[in-house]
Amino acid sequence: MKITKRQLIRLIKEAMYDPRQGLQRRQQAYSDLPPEAREKIDPLTTSSDVASQKQGHGLIDALTGYEGRRGGYQDTKDYDMIDVNYILSEIPELARLRDEVPDIFNRVIHTIRSGYIHVRSAEVSKGVVPTLSDMSTIQVYDISSIPPGGTYDPKTSLARSHWHNYVHDRLNQNHPPIGAFQNDPKNYEESQQASRKLIQFMLDQGAQVDLEVI
Repeated sequence: MKITKRQLIRLIKEAMYDPRQGLQRRQQAYSDLPPEAREKIDPLTTSSDVASQKQGHGLIDALTGYEGRRGGYQDTKDYDMIDVNYILSEIPELARLRDEVPDIFNRVIHTIRSGYIHVRSAEVSKGVVPTLSDMSTIQVYDISSIPPGGTYDPKTSLARSHWHNYVHDRLNQNHPPIGAFQNDPKNYEESQQASRKLIQFMLDQGAQVDLEVI
């Protein structure tokens, strides 16, 4: 089947469409709405019922003047796919976490999008102070999305225990018992690589990375 030049141009534009910037403006406009308006809409967008989610996103589109390709509901899903695929292309080790512990994987993705991580690092070797300017100096002990004194969100927060019990262990090829990575440094190089890639990825995205030496 032949297609016209106009149809070809439209197909190319659709393939290149990236909803991220528009969705960011939409989110900022939504955040600027009166709290009482958001309190009525939030239960719809977070509902387990798809029809309610679509209704909530439709209200957000109307109130923020959002003009995306397929509306905020579907564009958000497109954004999520673009974002996750891009993150996995940069940190492929996380694919194993996605397949085996999807809840923790989602927490890691939410943490990346939040633009903040708190990293606790030990010295790679005695006298070498860990620094964000040189990843080889960082021996990651754990990573958390919760700043010191911050609040834990049971649905989205990435706690230190999550990193210990799932990320380190699931990225070890032999699946050692929980905590084994602390006792056998040879057993967790894959998780260290992923940890350093995550830190560098967030730095490259302009995120805030707090480094604590323990």
